[in-house]
Amino acid sequence: MKALLPLLIPFFGGVAIETVNFFITRAVLKKQNGAAFAVPLRALLAGGYMAAVYFIARAVTPDPGKFLIASAVGASAGLLVFTILLMRSSLKGGGENG
Repeated sequence: MKALLPLLIPFFGGVAIETVNFFITRAVLKKQNGAAFAVPLRALLAGGYMAAVYFIARAVTPDPGKFLIASAVGASAGLLVFTILLMRSSLKGGGENG
């Protein structure tokens, strides 16, 4: 259990980054413009988070792999959940398919 506890921080950090990305995407979809700004911003947030995890974990331990995996799993889980939420809201709100 002690080995898993430090991995929860990068996991939930990945979920938090994807939460921010979700709100950015939702705001862009409501305004129907700004995608040229939102896509690089989302990539910069995700990439910056992974780089920060790498350098912080590298300073703490010689092998940052498990921290990178935990943050990637957290970001992927958040991305999956928020993509499903966006798809449901666009279908309910009369999106392109509705």
